[in-house]
Amino acid sequence: MKNLMITFFALLLTCTGFSQATYYWVGGTSGLWTDANSWNTNLDGSGGGRTVPNTADVMVFDGSNISGASPSTGTVTPGIAASFTIGQLFLQNTAVVILQRTVTGSSSLLINGDGTATEDFTISSNSNLTVKTLTGFGTNLVLGVLSTSLATGTVSGTLNITDGGLGTARVTVPNPASLIFAPGSIANTNVSLASSYPFASSSTSPAAASLGVVFQSGAKCRFLGGNSIFSNTSTFNPVKFNAGSTLEMNAVQPAGLFNSRTFANVEIKTGVNITLTETFFNIDTLNINSGASFNMRTTGTNPISGNLINDGTFGAAAGYTTTNLVFIGIVPQAISGSGTFNNIGNISVGTDADLTLNTSLSIGGTSTSSVTGKLNTQTYTINGTGALQFRPAATANSIATVVDGNNTVTLNGAGPFAAANVAIGARVTGDGIQPNTYIISTNSASFLFVMSKPANGNYPAFSANITITNNAATLQTANSAGVDGSITTSGTRTFGSGTHYIFNASTTDPFSTVSANAAGNVTFNASATTNKTRQNINGTLTLNAGKLSIRSTDTLRITSGNAIAGGPFSSAKYIVTAVAGNNLGVLRIDNLPLSTTLFPVGTAVYYLPVSVTPASTVDHAVSVFTGVTDDGTPTGTPFSAAKKANVVDAVWVVNRPTGSGDCIMQLEWNAALEGTSFAAFANASLGIGRHDGVSWGTALGTGDNSVNTATALYSNFSSFAVGYNGSILASQLKNISAFIKSNTVEINWYIANEAGVQYFEIEKSLNRNDFVKIGSVNASGKTNYLFTDAADLKDIVYYRVKMTGFAGDIKYSEIVAVKRTGGAEISLYPNPVADHVTLSGLTNSVSYKIINATGQLVLQQKTSANSVSIDVSGLQSGLYFIEILSTDNTSVKRSFIKQ
Repeated sequence: MKNLMITFFALLLTCTGFSQATYYWVGGTSGLWTDANSWNTNLDGSGGGRTVPNTADVMVFDGSNISGASPSTGTVTPGIAASFTIGQLFLQNTAVVILQRTVTGSSSLLINGDGTATEDFTISSNSNLTVKTLTGFGTNLVLGVLSTSLATGTVSGTLNITDGGLGTARVTVPNPASLIFAPGSIANTNVSLASSYPFASSSTSPAAASLGVVFQSGAKCRFLGGNSIFSNTSTFNPVKFNAGSTLEMNAVQPAGLFNSRTFANVEIKTGVNITLTETFFNIDTLNINSGASFNMRTTGTNPISGNLINDGTFGAAAGYTTTNLVFIGIVPQAISGSGTFNNIGNISVGTDADLTLNTSLSIGGTSTSSVTGKLNTQTYTINGTGALQFRPAATANSIATVVDGNNTVTLNGAGPFAAANVAIGARVTGDGIQPNTYIISTNSASFLFVMSKPANGNYPAFSANITITNNAATLQTANSAGVDGSITTSGTRTFGSGTHYIFNASTTDPFSTVSANAAGNVTFNASATTNKTRQNINGTLTLNAGKLSIRSTDTLRITSGNAIAGGPFSSAKYIVTAVAGNNLGVLRIDNLPLSTTLFPVGTAVYYLPVSVTPASTVDHAVSVFTGVTDDGTPTGTPFSAAKKANVVDAVWVVNRPTGSGDCIMQLEWNAALEGTSFAAFANASLGIGRHDGVSWGTALGTGDNSVNTATALYSNFSSFAVGYNGSILASQLKNISAFIKSNTVEINWYIANEAGVQYFEIEKSLNRNDFVKIGSVNASGKTNYLFTDAADLKDIVYYRVKMTGFAGDIKYSEIVAVKRTGGAEISLYPNPVADHVTLSGLTNSVSYKIINATGQLVLQQKTSANSVSIDVSGLQSGLYFIEILSTDNTSVKRSFIKQ
C-alpha cells in the first residue's frame, strides 16, 4: 500500500508540472548518496538513475532489495559528503539505514515535504534508521522548514540518534507535532557532545519547535546516555510524551532531564541509579526494575498520575523531611513491587486519585501528608513518625494570574488559602486551566501554587477565575484492626469531618479512636462490631456482607436521613443491637423522609427489622432484644408462660428523639419467637402494643401471620411488642361519657377493637382516687356499650371502665365526672339529626366540643346561653359525642347520630 501511495503522488506531481521523481536505493551497503547509479526509478534497477537531483524527489530505502538488478539485503550506510534537500524519505520492508557524514564537516539532510497533508518521512514498523557521526563530523536530519515547509513524519519502527561523543548528531523538527512516534516505535538516544541534544534545541540552526516530537501511547524513547532529550533549558521542550508512552532510562540522567518536565511512563532499567536534584510536573507510571534505584529530591514534590512499581529501591536521598510523593491520577493507581521503600518524607493522595497500597510505607516528613482522594491500604500500613491528614471537602473560588504555558498560578491575596484549604493534590479548574489539573506544590507566603499541567490561556494579572476543590477523603482497609491498624504513624493523625470509610475485612475496631468527627459514607463488606460510644455518619451507611454489631454502649447515628444501603437484608446480613444489662446498642437515623425507612436490626440470633413511615420529618432511634418483660426492659420480669403463649418473644425499643405526629410502624419477626398459641391467631387478631412506662397498653393495627409482620399507627414511642389483641395489649377504648338521666347516670363507651377483651367492669368513686366495682358487661362484639347507675346524685361522682383480657391483663379507660347542677337537665334533640342539633338546660359560661367516633375533635365553641343550636350539616354520617364543660370543671357528655 505504501509503494502504491508513493507511486501515486509521484505521478500526481509529474502531471502538475514538477520534475519530482521517486527513487529507490540500489547502491548496496555503501554507495555514494550523490552517485546517480545509487538510485533508480525501479526497485529492481530497470529504470533510470538519479542523474538530475531535485529537491522534491522522493527517496525510498526498501529492505527487500538494496542492490537493484543484483538483489541483496543488509545495512545501508550511504556515503554523505555534503548537505542536501529532498521532498520525502521513506524506509520500508525491514530497511536498515545509517545516515552519517563521511568527510570532515557537517551535513544537513532536509526533508522539504510535498506540500500536502500526506506524510513525508516514515520508518515502517520493521525498519531502522540511525543518525550518527564520526569524529569531528556532524549529521542533522531536518523535517521541514519553520512555517514555510510543514513536512510531517511517522516512526513506526526504530530511530537511533547517537554521536558517541565524536560529533553532532540530531533530528530537528522545526514545526509543532510534526514527527510522530507511533505505538510500538522506539527512539534510542545517546548524544553526549557538549551543547548537543538528540532532538535539537531552541538555539540550534534550524531551531527545534516546542513539542515538535510526539510519542504516542505505546511508543518508547530509550535514553542510552548522553545529554537530555529535552534540550538545554527547562523553559523549552521539543518532545511531548502522550499518556501511555514510555521514557526508558538505560543510563544515569543528565543534568536537567527531569527539571520541570512532564512525562508519561518512566522505566528505570536494571543497574541504573537515578538521584534527582530537581522537581518534575508529572510522571504517569514509574517502574523501577530490580537492581535499579530512584531517589526523589530531598525537598519538593514528586507527582505520579499512574502506578509506582518498585522492584529495586525507591525513596529520597538523605534529608528527605520535606519530600512529598503526590498521587494525582484520574484512573486507579497502585504502589507495588518487591523492592525496598525507604526515606519517604510525605505522601499525598489527590482529589480524584484512587490509590491502592500493595506494600507498607513509612513516612517521616516534617510536613503533613494529606489525602483528599481515595486511599486503599488493604492489609498494609502507613507507619513512621510523620503526620497524616484525611481532609474534609472544601471548595473556593479566586481571581488569579494564569499565564499561557506556565505551571505557576498566583492567587489574588491570602483569602483562598484560608477559605479553600489549598492543599497539594487539590483539583484546579477555571479560565485557562487544562482538564485534570492538580496542585503539586504551594507557597502560602507568596500566595501561589504550581499545577501539574501548564495553563493554556493567556490572562492578564488577576483576571482568571479559578476554582480549587478538595473532595472528602476516603480510606479503604482490609486490616482487622480497622482504621487505627492501617494508619499507625506516631505523628498527628487527623480524620476530617465527612471522611468516607470502606471496611473489607472483619473487625471489632473499625473507626479511629483518635477522631471524634462524623464520617461521610461508611461501607462494610464484612462483619464488624462498633468500637465508639457515638459514631455519626453524615452520608450513607452501606452493609454489603455479614452482620454489623452495635455494642450495648454504642450509638450509630445517621444524620443525613439516608436509608441504609446494601439490601435486601436477611438473617445473614443485618445490624445487631447488642444488649448488656439494660444497655442496648442503638441505630439512629435523623431527618427521616416522609417515605418508609427500614431499620434492618436484630439480635445476635434473629433478624427483627423495623420500618417507619412518619407524617413529618423526625428522628428515630431503634434497638431490639428478645425476651418480653413486664416493664419492657431487658432486665425486667419475664412474662409468665400464659402471657408468653400469645406473643412474639421480643421487644422493639423505638424512640423519637425529635419530632412529633403520627407514624406508621411495621415490625417483623422470626417464627421461632412466636408463642405456643400465636401461630393459630388470625391476622385481624394481631397487633402492636406500646409500654407507656407503667404497663403494656392498647393493641393497635393489624398483622400478617404468614409473612410475620404487624403494622400500627403510633404518635408516642418507647418499647413495643407484638401479640394477640387482648393478651398483653388491651383493645382501644375511646370516648367514655357519663350523663344524668332522671335519677340515674348512663355510662357510654366506644371500643375500637375488642378482639382481645373478655369483659368490662364499671367502677365508681366519690374522690377520684378510690374506685369500687358497680357492675360488669361481657364483651359481645359490639362497638358501643351502655351501663346505667341507678344512684341518685347529690355531688360529683367519678366513673371509669376496667377492661380485662383473656390472659388476665388489665387496662383502664379515662375517668369521667358528672354532677347534679340543680337546674334543668341538659338535653339534646333531635337525635338522630340532619342539620342542626339543640342543647338546652345549660348553665352560664360553658364550653362544648364535638368528637367523632375515632376520637378526633371536629368542633369546639363557648356559650353563655341556656340553649344553643349547633350546625352539624357539614359532618359526615356517623356517631358523635358532645362534651359540655362547666366553669367548675365538671363535664357532661351526650351522643348523637348524624344522618
